[in-house]
Amino acid sequence: MKRTLVDLEEQDLIGLDTLASKRNISRAAVLREAVAEYLIKRERIPAAQQQAIEGFGALKGHLADGQIYQNQLRAEWDTPQSNAKKPGKYNAMKIKPS
Repeated sequence: MKRTLVDLEEQDLIGLDTLASKRNISRAAVLREAVAEYLIKRERIPAAQQQAIEGFGALKGHLADGQIYQNQLRAEWDTPQSNAKKPGKYNAMKIKPS
């Protein structure tokens, strides 16, 4: 086992000591468990997926409001078939030009 030094915020250190005390183990044991769990978690979420998560919101402002689109679809239920829009003609979800 190798030894390392880690700088922690005082509040984090207090929380770490509290957890170690409750479990009746050392601060180092809590840190080892935390690092092991972190590494396992990182293995379950590959880097490519993390980049995709960072992309959420990338289309903000490029698509119409989802509520407007939903209301248009529901309005068709109350509209007689002769006046209803044809499928595939929903303007609310078309991408706006940049």
